[in-house]
Amino acid sequence: MDAETALTERGFSVEILEQDGSEQPDATATHPNHDVVFNIEAETTTPDRPAKVLQNLKRAHEADRIPLFIVRPGDPETQ
Repeated sequence: MDAETALTERGFSVEILEQDGSEQPDATATHPNHDVVFNIEAETTTPDRPAKVLQNLKRAHEADRIPLFIVRPGDPETQ
């Protein structure tokens, strides 16, 4: 939700996707100045599952989308 607020304030339209276990991003976004869809990935388990970031990057690339990886600022566990 914090990412949605921050992106919306910057002109993005954000759709948070219901997580059902399928391989989809946490959300998608568009911006009127860019002719592309962004895959938004909220990373909270990156230190425990670093390969997941690469999987998310690969999925975005295969879908011809730009990935946005979101982490909380100042999180000492984020690497």
